Amino acid sequence: MVVLQVYTKCIKTKYKVRILSKGALVCILATIFSVIIPFIISYNTNGFWLKRDVFYETPDVRFKGKYLFIAPTDNTTHPIACSSYPIYMKYMKSYLGCSYMKIRETDKNNDNKIDEISLELKVNLPKSSKMHSFTLIIPVELKLHSPQCPLEMQTGIILQKEIHKKSSSLLVVANMDVKQNSPLYCSHKRINTDFNHSLITDEGDLKQFKLNNILEQHYEKNLTTTISNIYTIGEEKNKDIFLLKIKIRYTEQKFIYKSRFTQIIKWAWIQYYSIYIVIYYVTNHIKNYIFDNRLVLYYEQNPLKMNK
Repeated sequence: MVVLQVYTKCIKTKYKVRILSKGALVCILATIFSVIIPFIISYNTNGFWLKRDVFYETPDVRFKGKYLFIAPTDNTTHPIACSSYPIYMKYMKSYLGCSYMKIRETDKNNDNKIDEISLELKVNLPKSSKMHSFTLIIPVELKLHSPQCPLEMQTGIILQKEIHKKSSSLLVVANMDVKQNSPLYCSHKRINTDFNHSLITDEGDLKQFKLNNILEQHYEKNLTTTISNIYTIGEEKNKDIFLLKIKIRYTEQKFIYKSRFTQIIKWAWIQYYSIYIVIYYVTNHIKNYIFDNRLVLYYEQNPLKMNK
């Protein structure tokens, strides 16, 4: 006849001691050791508290319809300036030198996010003058839709480049990156708008259009945008004009933010419990050894012995 094991049950043996005894002291010390030691090990390995966390996202960047182009020339009294800001155009009317400005935003993968911005700017060069550098500022709006850290901010694509005096056209291909100085403070219940202010805070004040003011304000932000992975190609054709073509790609970025309390507890509990299991296993075997070998006095209640 075939015999099958269908159920098992452990026999529970009780060891009883007095409160003021060596056996009670052993159990108390073992319990304290099992609880405290995992905490000490986790804390000293600098992994107990998750102080910051990261997420990756491609920012949702939108062109705001404005730009600022400034280029010094050999003639220090006649720089080239182009802009879509009315007060700046009025003030720099005698220095305006741009024939046209074209900007196109492209969503290549149809995810409702702009993947690339293309710019084409034609500059009419003054007679007997050559450009040797330029600064282009394109204000944009950047949004993060991640549930960990929804964010809205105003920033800018700032490109500064030196060019050869004989160049009549320049093609620039680059990526836009997001740089952080410190972790973001985020909440899934509200949108972070700490950086949602324009590079040019007062469009009616000419002082706000000074490059040093714009760059300093951009630099002081905790979250800023930079241009990286730059490739350029220059050509020499027409000496009377300068054609600038720019393609900037928006790539996936890494964002660091302060962990919420629930995230801290979640990771702290996992690390603590994983060490606690090992410590508890060791201390339990030590207690079994002590009581099995009668190293302390105790009263034993064994169901098998009681039945006999």
